[in-house]
Amino acid sequence: MNFKLFYIGEPAAMPAEDKKTAEAFIAGLAYAVLGTCSHESGARLSGLSHFPGANLEQLCYATDCNSQKVKNLQENPVCEIMYTDGNGQVILTGKMEICTDPETKRTYWVENMIHHFPDGPDGTFCVLIFKPLAVRAMIM
Repeated sequence: MNFKLFYIGEPAAMPAEDKKTAEAFIAGLAYAVLGTCSHESGARLSGLSHFPGANLEQLCYATDCNSQKVKNLQENPVCEIMYTDGNGQVILTGKMEICTDPETKRTYWVENMIHHFPDGPDGTFCVLIFKPLAVRAMIM
């Protein structure tokens, strides 16, 4: 099996060319899977789509402040995010920050999100900011 990219380690130690390959892979996918865990719900998988500009230093997502994923992240901010196309995968482990401040919400607000958040950026919409601490990437 020949890999275009095979890397396990910290994002900061990743060679620049490998980082570009992993970021291009992530940018080419519409959705990721978020894994959280809490005492109440146990392990839980949720779908996410990232905002443009995702990189291995920071990825941002939109969600509802009342969602189970947010409840889990409030209890335990350590989580994993997996991007896969069926042939390759990038799995990121790190910590998620839940941002509910009005300035951050308005910065990330996109008008087509009104379908999911009818109250707009001042409603239950919040921004999840993920900072990867480890990367496992296997891209064919």
